[in-house]
Amino acid sequence: EKVVGVSVLGRSVIGVTESGRIACIQLKGDGEEMEMEVVAVAETKIEGVRKVSIAEGEGDRPTYICLCSAAGRVSLWKMTGEDLSTCSRVAEVESSALLKPLPNGAQPWIVGAEVVWIPAVSTTSPTVVAAGVDGTLLLLTPNGGGESSTLIANAVGTFGGECSSLLVHVNEVGEEKAGVGTVFGCVENHVVAVDLI
Repeated sequence: EKVVGVSVLGRSVIGVTESGRIACIQLKGDGEEMEMEVVAVAETKIEGVRKVSIAEGEGDRPTYICLCSAAGRVSLWKMTGEDLSTCSRVAEVESSALLKPLPNGAQPWIVGAEVVWIPAVSTTSPTVVAAGVDGTLLLLTPNGGGESSTLIANAVGTFGGECSSLLVHVNEVGEEKAGVGTVFGCVENHVVAVDLI
């Protein structure tokens, strides 16, 4: 299977495949005796995963994983437990519920979705910052618990043109506008920055 996203969290490695499988691999032992052991595998049943974003948990916060599929689905998952062995879906939404049809009538799609902690937006849940191919900038937040939970969208701006990729920066404590996010998007041959707050 093709791996489309990977992140190193301490002595654990989180990997996500194109078929939507999330695996947690942990390093066991030290030195030449070190081995890698798969401690958890979750089948999300999301085919054609194109983009993956992982937000490492801190303290009581779980580790969150956002998957973005070629069909336009944005799905948020979380991993809990000391060894990240429990993986469960938090919420998801389809692009068709977020974006208006393109001028040619085609259904638009999400080109990128980053899951981050933005204190100015929420202190209780992570925020998924997403960009549509039409340049629409969205903040997605879970609407509650349960298997049927969805991501509620709030359009907060536009990149002003067709967007091809996305990068989110959250100002750390000590920086100007601490806790506020800035989103960078690639529009044709330019990088456009949009402040979230």
